[in-house]
Amino acid sequence: MSLKPLPLPHRPLAALVLSLSLGAAALPVTAAEEPMDFLFGSSGQAPRNQAVWKYGEFSALRLVEQEGGASPNEHPVRLDPASLVNRLASVEFDSGKGRWRPLFSRDELEEMAPQLSQALAQARPDQDLLLASSARREGGALSLPQTLTARLFARAGELQLIVRQARTDLLSQFRSTRLTPQIEFGSRHSDSGVRLQTRAGSLARGDWVRLPLANGAPDMAGATVPGTAATPATGQPPTPTMPVAPVRPARDEAFYAAQGQRLHGLLQLREQKLLSEEEFQRKRQEIINGL
Repeated sequence: MSLKPLPLPHRPLAALVLSLSLGAAALPVTAAEEPMDFLFGSSGQAPRNQAVWKYGEFSALRLVEQEGGASPNEHPVRLDPASLVNRLASVEFDSGKGRWRPLFSRDELEEMAPQLSQALAQARPDQDLLLASSARREGGALSLPQTLTARLFARAGELQLIVRQARTDLLSQFRSTRLTPQIEFGSRHSDSGVRLQTRAGSLARGDWVRLPLANGAPDMAGATVPGTAATPATGQPPTPTMPVAPVRPARDEAFYAAQGQRLHGLLQLREQKLLSEEEFQRKRQEIINGL
């Protein structure tokens, strides 16, 4: 059976449905002129020397030209994915009225970290890394994904994370308008108003955290980060000279309530036969392991 192409006004929606049916693909993909419009089905070609890593549901990383007026970054840098998970898991944001929540979910970080590690290892000193990460997080398994947008780069022996939006409903915007959202990212030059805190590093600004690269080294003229060995000539990741203690996210009443919602959502999906018993048990165990 042959399929006729959809009329032009409906193609963005068709691309959205296609991207959902294909699932997560942690591979570099082509991108169009706007930094993240490929998330919603654009088929343009990526500019030369710029790379995109798409993963998960409406989530991706992209290398772009560094912001004007900034000092060169310490790129490329090689970081172990597990180290990235531990450090980023320590970052929390003020969700309102002084209620602090983890910026990322653990599942989200474990899916993102290998791609972030690859991107930082490929980045040049004149490039920043843009992040649009979508996940259900504290909303539970039946909620729509909420998107986090940020800018990352390595500088002064630290991983720098500047958050523009901690939570935004890009998916509903797209479904209601069928227009590709224009996504904004964190900037060195302006404070987004997001308030962050971390136990694993320090704040450069309310929306800007600095996390020490305790087990990574820049790939530049033999330079090293304290506590690491120089990158071997073989190109293999550097070997830490001291163990790195894992950093676990804060556990509060809101966190456990969110996990309960996730478990309840899984039960509903199994009862509706949208999850097999094997899938249900595997996801249930993942949630329990994260407690």
